[in-house]
Amino acid sequence: MKVSAPFIDVIIEYVKYVKSRQDKKERFANAITLFMLPGRSVSLDVDTRLNTNFKIIKDVVDSRQGFVRLAELDSDFTILPSSEECQQAIHICECLEVFDAISTKFAGIKYPKTNMYYNGVYDINKCIKGCETSDHVYIIEMRLKMRSKFDSY
Repeated sequence: MKVSAPFIDVIIEYVKYVKSRQDKKERFANAITLFMLPGRSVSLDVDTRLNTNFKIIKDVVDSRQGFVRLAELDSDFTILPSSEECQQAIHICECLEVFDAISTKFAGIKYPKTNMYYNGVYDINKCIKGCETSDHVYIIEMRLKMRSKFDSY
């Protein structure tokens, strides 16, 4: 996550803006409702865990049209995500989705069995290998860090 930290910091600023005051929350909800956009509320939890970062990024990606509409309704909202940032978020979400699914699965099981653990490790390795073919520098950097940590474990 450190590789994409500046990007995640920008996304967190979007969410902090929306969550900072009740009237901003309502404007964002109105932007989604008014334009009948598919979207849900955007969460902002502790940003030190991979799952939480994934959820924040995914929420922003899913609600990106809401941010565009919010910029039209709220002149104070000047940190609109660029289309490049949205594409980066989509690519990062695709890479992190496997990690989120596996960690969520293990978090719900008190005593995971060996075969479940093995399948999870296999899926993580497969995901890291899948990132090798990416054309995006930030994904390649993430993959290198992931591979290094994965191999050390």
